[in-house]
Amino acid sequence: MPTNRRTNYRRGEWTRSRRGYGKFWAVGLVLAAVLAGIGYLLVFSPVFWVDQVKVEGVRALSAEELRKVVFEASERSFGPLHTRSIFLVDKGSIADAVKRAVPEVATAEVTTTLPDTAVLAVSERRSTLLWKTGGQAYLVDQQGVAYEEAADMDEELLTVEDSTNLPVTVGEQVVGGTFITVLEEIRQSLKDRGFEVTGFRIPETTFEVQAVTKDGWYAIFDATRPVESQADALKLAVPRERPFEYADLRVPGRVYVR
Repeated sequence: MPTNRRTNYRRGEWTRSRRGYGKFWAVGLVLAAVLAGIGYLLVFSPVFWVDQVKVEGVRALSAEELRKVVFEASERSFGPLHTRSIFLVDKGSIADAVKRAVPEVATAEVTTTLPDTAVLAVSERRSTLLWKTGGQAYLVDQQGVAYEEAADMDEELLTVEDSTNLPVTVGEQVVGGTFITVLEEIRQSLKDRGFEVTGFRIPETTFEVQAVTKDGWYAIFDATRPVESQADALKLAVPRERPFEYADLRVPGRVYVR
């Protein structure tokens, strides 16, 4: 009899334990189903899809074109299923996609607002140079980045011809922003002294700049020295001996005219 009691006790304990495990698994399955439903809702429900794109910082660019890029870059695929869930938005990837698709965009930043809005803030490139090399022309922004091939010549832009014909890769920097400032200063300084600059040439390095005038001759500047003093020297020298080919201003206190 004692043996039967112990056996019955163990069987009862095992039965209760089994029931406990069964309840545990049942609760787990219910929780898993609830979480799966919530996940499906967040990812695939149109309620949380990117449905509106606000564009900030646009001046000359098309806001509609930028919206289209954001919508396309927001879409994700899981086999046959597609979604633009705001919870899956890769902000960095979308910003990169915008800059690739629209080269005139200098910077792009993406933020999101529930339930369905993405905000794209951009800054536009400002063309400062028309860089000519190897038979091609490129638009260069204020940071010296060649961001696009130029189809038409803009007479208002500074035109720089690279005499070495070094190749240019769109999206990479060709000159520094400081050098662009020097060119702008040269053009303005010569204009203030009665000389009209139609363009620039870079013979070998950016340390030497040839400012081509409307009269056909050019002034050779040392880009590492103050522009004003070189322009003053040119102003004094030209009335005495007008250049036929060039005026070399690189030696302090001297002007070599040819």
